[in-house]
Amino acid sequence: FPFSLSCLHSFCSECWLQHVGMTMREQRGAAACMAPNCTCILSIDAATSLLSPESAQIYREFVESSLKSQGKSLNCPKCTANIDVSSSRSAQCRCGTVICTVCASIDHRPVSCGVYARYREAAG
Repeated sequence: FPFSLSCLHSFCSECWLQHVGMTMREQRGAAACMAPNCTCILSIDAATSLLSPESAQIYREFVESSLKSQGKSLNCPKCTANIDVSSSRSAQCRCGTVICTVCASIDHRPVSCGVYARYREAAG
């Protein structure tokens, strides 16, 4: 069956499985879309719809480890779970908390990080 990421570049699931396996064997971090010049990555959540539960857990651990070594992950301020922050300005933890990946605070959009920091300081 075909599988695609949010970029909508579609490839067969067998190709994706081979690509994910090769990406992990070569220690390249999260698997990227196979379309030329596409920067979309296979998120941990998206991997659960492609991989078996056991493989999805292995992929999760691999990506989290890779992100930590690159400094591209944060711990949730509420439940301390590890959150992938490599792909957008905000990220949602599995507990439901949305955080700003720029300043690691609870998501404060549309307010800038600087304005939010001043607000937090004033609020005590």
